[in-house]
This record gives sequence, structure tokens and C-alpha cells, in this order.
Amino acid sequence: MSNTSVVGTSVPRIDSAGKATGETKYVTDISVPGMVHGKVFRSTEAHARIVRLDVSDAERLPGVVAVVTGADAPYSYGRMVEDEPFLAREVVRYIGEPVAAVAAVDEETAEAALDHIYVEYEPLPAVFDVEEALSPTAPLVHPQLESYRKGPIPTPVPGTNMCSSFRIRKGDVDAGFARSDFVFEHRFATPPIQHCYIEPCCAIAEYDCTGALTVWSGTQGAHLLQQLLSASLGIPLYKVRVIQPPYGGGFGGKVPMHVEPVAVALALKCRRPVRVVLNREEEFAASTTRHASVVTIKSGVNRDGRIIARKVDAVLDTGAYARIGPLVLRNGSIAASGPYDIPNVWIDGACVYTNKVPAGALRGFGTPQMTWAYESHTDMICRELGLDPVEFRLKNVLRDGGENANGEKVRHVAVDRCIEAAAKGIGWGEPKVTTSPGKARGRGIAATVKACAGPAESLVVLRFNRNGRVRALVSASEMGQGLHTVVAQIVAEELGIHVDDVRVTQPDTDFTPFDELTTASKATFHTGNATRAAARDLRHQIASIVAERLGVPQETLRFEGGRVIAEGLGESVAITDVLGKGKHRATNELVGRGMFASDYVIPLDRETGQSEAPVAFWMYAAQSAEVEVDLETGDVRVLRVVAAHDVGQAISRLGCEQQIQGGVVFALGQSLWEQTIVREGRVVNPTLLDYKVFTSADTPEIVPVIVEDAPHSLGPYGAKGLGEIVTTPTAAAVANAVFDATGVRITDLPLTPEKVRAALKAAGTKTTL
Repeated sequence: MSNTSVVGTSVPRIDSAGKATGETKYVTDISVPGMVHGKVFRSTEAHARIVRLDVSDAERLPGVVAVVTGADAPYSYGRMVEDEPFLAREVVRYIGEPVAAVAAVDEETAEAALDHIYVEYEPLPAVFDVEEALSPTAPLVHPQLESYRKGPIPTPVPGTNMCSSFRIRKGDVDAGFARSDFVFEHRFATPPIQHCYIEPCCAIAEYDCTGALTVWSGTQGAHLLQQLLSASLGIPLYKVRVIQPPYGGGFGGKVPMHVEPVAVALALKCRRPVRVVLNREEEFAASTTRHASVVTIKSGVNRDGRIIARKVDAVLDTGAYARIGPLVLRNGSIAASGPYDIPNVWIDGACVYTNKVPAGALRGFGTPQMTWAYESHTDMICRELGLDPVEFRLKNVLRDGGENANGEKVRHVAVDRCIEAAAKGIGWGEPKVTTSPGKARGRGIAATVKACAGPAESLVVLRFNRNGRVRALVSASEMGQGLHTVVAQIVAEELGIHVDDVRVTQPDTDFTPFDELTTASKATFHTGNATRAAARDLRHQIASIVAERLGVPQETLRFEGGRVIAEGLGESVAITDVLGKGKHRATNELVGRGMFASDYVIPLDRETGQSEAPVAFWMYAAQSAEVEVDLETGDVRVLRVVAAHDVGQAISRLGCEQQIQGGVVFALGQSLWEQTIVREGRVVNPTLLDYKVFTSADTPEIVPVIVEDAPHSLGPYGAKGLGEIVTTPTAAAVANAVFDATGVRITDLPLTPEKVRAALKAAGTKTTL
């Protein structure tokens, strides 16, 4: 551990009191003078041409201020591929797509007006299965794909439903299979799932008399939203301001735009501020899901337990629009061979359009789907060869100096110690507790690796006032992960002040410095580095003033306990007395600036996926689980999870533990219950009554293990990221434990009682003992 006094300690989160007391104000708490309320009229067809759209009756309804259609707002958006209209024009591509919207004096009137909108459709052939969508004869979701504007990452294939593809070629995988003593191939699947953040998507849009647009939004990227709105509307960047109040969770679901286009379209037409808030059913049926996946893995293994070759074919269902799908595909596929040192790797990934609700990032950027596949596959290899799953993983796992699938010589790796800690914590190899009749216990383990891709840039500004307090201007988002506390701890560490003396400002593109968005577990690494740089800039300025006042070299000054102390002189200056005194009495404020850019990232070769520095940094982890399975009903009860995570260096120790515990709870729901059921393009379980999530009453014992053996040389104090990887190995660890208990293998999530019971019956397991 580094020699620090605040960094690495456990302090209460600085934003917790406001959230616990209800004082924190969210977008739905904001009321702008003259504000009206918007509601969305949505498609009931999965794929159809709009033959006639009549909104005249709705426009005449008392209390209605404006009705807007695609003809009124002929704009499109998309960070990866600009394929999504603000409101459907000519064609609808999924059930739930916005077709029109109403602004009225209150929500009830706007809702009622939706019943007075009439639309006539001409049905078009639709495709719902992601593998069928790859067929040459499949209906095209976007026949005009080649005409869309796109960014540098997607590689769409015109004339197909292939939104983007990705590949890695390392070594000679066919020769590797030929040299292997055993070859295994398995196929895995995951369903679309929901983010289930507490606060639904919402936004307020307002145009002023100059044509400038202000948007209040619970977005994960205020500056990115500003850029996208500017590009879509064709107006200068300076005429778009995005204010991000505190918001109730994101998990990737609030990147980059969802409800904002409708609010902007309405505000543009009625020239009044408009607030649009999705209800929970809209969140389920018409917002964003995690990509459903189909992953096939083939591995060649030698008798000594070494993996010689691995081939992965991954297909992600991105739904009707690309959104951030190509990035999810790349970031998931880049680690699809797992945290293993394998000489021959072949990875093909495809991001595919279907006529379903669009998919996007959900806490892991594709890594959970890949980890589910390769860690189930790894366990199946061990079981078939009679090898111990822990020893097998330790034999093949990446270590410092090893080479990953991208050809990078990795450093700062402690995944082996994570595996050992997870195994020890769960009692691997020890006798299991005797269960009651009709039940069986088992243990499982899984390891994982996740990329923070980059390159990315974060800027932080610190304002130091005469009262001795620091205000941090930060555009990275506090969405519940504890970022503001991390920022405060770093400032306090560098300036020798108390965490309570630091205030962190919510993003506002007019005032807070650039940070594109908060995803990929990048905030502690990037914003943390920028914060430390800004604090050191500020510290230098303060030291300069004090050194001059005391007549000592700056190098002899120490910041501690709210004072600047001259070593050996026996004198000190309270940090509250630095400004406004003596020669500097007219100085009321100092400003520190810091920036960090992961510009050392070398883009992947498009043909081979090789690079010496493909990502900003890697994260590693391992989790183990003990379960009890009811052999009669198939119900799986998770008894205990041990989660060991390589964080490099904990900035907020309490925050790390909370991230791990919260992430495991998040992942357990997805492991056992959660799935968005879609039939003919329609979500049939769009409520929390039909879509069960884990609650505190369902939560087992979760043991967080913070591994700090491999600090990152570029991370702040050695820190890496943590927010997403805590969710990625859980499902495989639980499934492997279910196999250990029962001898049956489930290869498609979730591990519902129905599936487990059917597998037990198929295996001929006695269901009553």
C-alpha cells in the first residue's frame, strides 16, 4: 500500500446524506417556469411502413400545447452509426419506437391525447432471431445502411443486417487444434435483460429566444450529449448546454441519448420547456436492454492441462438500432478468450440488427456475456478431463509478462491471486456441509478480465477559496458508484485537508471541464488522475505563497491537518489563512487544473486485433459461489459468494467493498431470474411484477476481497477500475456450482428452476431422496 493518509481509507460517502434524507434533487424534482409535460405515442408494429399518421384530433384536445411527428423533427442521431430518428419517419423498426409525441399542460392530458392519434401501417417482413438475421435471405432492418454517417469503430456490411464486426487473429488456431490432445466445443446463450435503475430516463428541454438549447438530463455523459445534439440539430456546440443533476443509477443505460430527442423535438415546436419522463413499462418495452448473445467456443487442450488454441464466435443482438452496440461488441470480444495465456486465438464477433428493442451497454460492455461463455466452457473442460478447476485455471492464467489475445505483454496482473483468494474463501477442496434430504450443495469458481478500452480524456478544475475549501469541477458522472467521494479523498490527500472540505460539482457543459462520458469503469483511473494533477497544481500555488511568506524553500513544506508546515522551522500556516493576507491579500481564489488522457492506447489492427497497447488498462477478478439446489423443484439458492478483485490500490476502501457487494447482488439476479421475454418483437414481461430482481431479502452472504498486489503504474496511486467487472464472473461461478451439486449443466441464462428441474429429469437424477 502506498504511503497515504486519506487514500486507501474508509470514509462515508459525501453524497449519502442528501440521498438518504431526500434532499437531493433529481430531474423529476426540477420545474422550469412555463414547463409542460410530454408523452410518447409508440409503434405497435415490429416492422412496418407508416401509411397515414393523423394527429389533428390530439392537437385540438384542450390542454394540448403541441403534437410532434417525424416530419416536424427530421433529425437522426447515433454515436456509432447515425441510424436512429428522433421520431420514426416512414418506417417503424420495433414495437415501442416513438412515432409521435404530445406536450400538454399536465401529464394526464398528454397521456389522454395519445388516444386521439391515429396511424395506419403497412406491415413489412420482420426478423427477431439474431442468427436468422445473418441469413442472406433475412429481411433487412436497414436497407440503406451504407448511407448512414458513422464513427471510426463500426464496420457495417451494407446489404446485410451486420451492424459491425470484430476479429482477433493470433498464432495459427487450426494448427493449435491439430496439436491438441483434446478439443472441446460448446455453445452458450444469454437473454436481453434490463438495467432496472431506480430513476427512469427523463429530460427537460428548453429553447430560449436566441435559439439556444438547454437540456437537463440524467445522462452519463453531459459533454457527449451536447455533441450529439449539436450534430443532430445542425447547430453550434455553444448553443447547446447540458446540465446533469444527480440521477438514480445508469449502469450504461443512460448512454448516450434516449428520451432527450423527444423532449427536444417537442420544445422546438412549442417553444416552451418540456419535460419527458418514461414510466417503468416504457423502460422495459421501449428503452434499452443488454445485448442478448450467442457464443460458441472451441478449445484445444493438452494432456498436461495447457490450453493450446481457442476459437470464439460471438453474435450480439443489437435490436433495431446500433446505439452503442459496435463498442459493446469490440470491448466484449477483445477479452473473449478469457484471462488466459493462449498461444493461438481466433475471435469473430458480430453485432446484428433485429426488429426488437435496441440494446446497449449494461455494466460490462459485452464482458458478462463472454465471461459466462468461457468460464462455463472452462469448467466443462475440467470436468470432462477430471481436472481440478482451480488448478487448471492457475496453470493457464495470465501473469506479468504473459501475452494476451491481442499480442500485448501484460503487466500489473493479479488474477492468479484473485483465484487463490476466491478458492480459499469458499473452502475449495474442503468437505461440504451435509444437506437436508432432497437437496444438494456444490461450489463453483470463475475468473474474468475486462478492458477499459480508451483512449479517453478527463479534465478537472479545482477552485480554492479564502475559506480554505475546495470546489471540484468535474464532468464525470456520480451515478451511485462513489466517484465524488474518490475525488474528495484525492484532493484531501494532496492538500492535507479533510474530505468534508471538498465539494464536487454536478456536470454542466457551460462550466465544468470536458469529460466525454462515464462508462467502462474509467472514472477512478482517468478522473482520479486528472484530480490528482489538479490538486498538485493547486498545491504548488499554495506552497509558493507560503514559502514566500515564511522565507523557506517550497520543498520543505508539508501539507497536513489543514496546515502548511515548514519542516524544521517550527512554523506553519493554516490553509484557511493562505489567501487574503499580506502580499496576497487581494487574492481571493486559486485555480488548479488537471488533465489525464490515455493517449498511449494504440488502435487495434482491424484485420488481426493485435496491438502492443490496445486498452487504457485491464481489470481482473475471480469469484466463487456455494449453492444449494432443490432436486425436486430445481430451485437454486446461493448460500455464499466470495468476490476477489484486483483493484491495484483502493482509493476508497469502503467504496470498493460496496461496489463488490452491490455488483454481486446485481449479477445474481441476472444469473438466476432476470430475462426480458420477447415474442414476435413484443416484450411480454414489462413490469417488476413479471421481471423479478434481487432484493436485500434474497441476498446471500457476500465476502469482498480487495487484492492490491499489482498496482498499475499509470493509475492514481496505482488504482484501476472496478465498477463493471464485479458483475461479470458471478453467473458462471453459480452455474459451475450447480453442476458441482447436481451434475447437470445449464448453458443458457438465467438458471431458472424450470431449466434446472428439466435438466435434472433429463439426466435421470432422483428428485426425491
